[in-house]
Amino acid sequence: MIKSSFLRQSIIALVVKTSAAGLSFAMFLALARALPSDAFGQMGFAFSLATLLSVVGSFGQRALVLKYASIHTADGNNAALGGVLMFGYQRILLGGVALCLALAAWVLLTGSNARYLMWAGPLALALSLAEFQAHFLRAYDTMIAALVPRDIIWRLAVIASAGALIWTNSTDASAALALAIMTLSLLFIAAVQLAHQKTMRSLLRAPLPVPDSMARLWHRTSLGLWGVSMVKSAGPNLAVVMLGVILTPAETGPFFSALRVSMVLSLFLMAANMAGASGIARSFAQTDQSGLQHICTSAARAIALPTIAGFILIALLGKPVLRLFGEGFDAAYVPLLILSAGYLISALSGPTALVMETTGHERPYFRILTRITCLFLALMPLAIYVGGITGAAAMLAGNMIATQLLCYRYILRELHIAPGILSRRPHAAAYD
Repeated sequence: MIKSSFLRQSIIALVVKTSAAGLSFAMFLALARALPSDAFGQMGFAFSLATLLSVVGSFGQRALVLKYASIHTADGNNAALGGVLMFGYQRILLGGVALCLALAAWVLLTGSNARYLMWAGPLALALSLAEFQAHFLRAYDTMIAALVPRDIIWRLAVIASAGALIWTNSTDASAALALAIMTLSLLFIAAVQLAHQKTMRSLLRAPLPVPDSMARLWHRTSLGLWGVSMVKSAGPNLAVVMLGVILTPAETGPFFSALRVSMVLSLFLMAANMAGASGIARSFAQTDQSGLQHICTSAARAIALPTIAGFILIALLGKPVLRLFGEGFDAAYVPLLILSAGYLISALSGPTALVMETTGHERPYFRILTRITCLFLALMPLAIYVGGITGAAAMLAGNMIATQLLCYRYILRELHIAPGILSRRPHAAAYD
């Protein structure tokens, strides 16, 4: 029963995420067609900034609520369940409002002409709330209720709004208008999602007291989860932010489009992580080395073919796909290939991050991730000055590949398994 339930939810998640990947492409394509090229570059810069700020302002509450809501749901501890929900909402709202005020103050006090950036704060708050609610609902295995509002309905709403701008041939289309549409529609959808969840409303309406020791545990745990999530989010989003600061919006837009197209290749690894997470954790707990190796090899081989096929399609059709976003966007074809190669090598390396996070090696993973990300981000400005968007793509792909290979090496040495497409020979550990 548990196995069939997990399989069903994995299939639902895969279908939703696959649909979301297509809709994400369509959403940014529609916005690119609705906005002038400079405005689209500004929107891409602000969206990446908002995505990064949503991670900063959520203080690790997404992963925290997914972890502890699952635990407290299983043991029937409604006091703790309501407590961790309220704990998360309070910190997300506090952090989100603080970021909104800080960003607005910076724009106003510096006299910046980039007034559209004032929408990055509210959009960050909307993203934080929507993701937090989705993570909480996943604890109940309600994948449809958790994922569909943000991943499907919100994107459809933005596509419809962009379509209206295209149809009316609006001359008022701007980055600020696009960001306002994205923000307000997401806040409305998150509010409707909360209104339809009786359990969440009842837990928030009459929260029960929780021990101080439990609140302190949540605080300590959330700090660690916050650090990992910020470093993970820093690479792609800070690359776009740095480009927006150093180059013009017209140059940032094509890179943002190339990044979004290449991210489609990460879908297959994400699906494998969803399907293999419990099996990897269970095999490790049972010290089933062969079972752990089998799951990793099967996952890597399952995603290898579609990821390679996707890379070939991008190589063949990359230029016309980029032209759909706007005239001259095919200038990002080489960066698109570089970014896609990074995602391809990451996929062939297998679920390295998942293995380290589910086998008690979170801290070594965090150290590897932090050191490599900081190194490549430090080199990013120089790479942009020297190579433009191609230099930025090279740094971002290098960050992905180096992190994956170092994690691969760590797993090979410490766990004696190969998480990639080539399985480890049973006697290989003797030669370490």
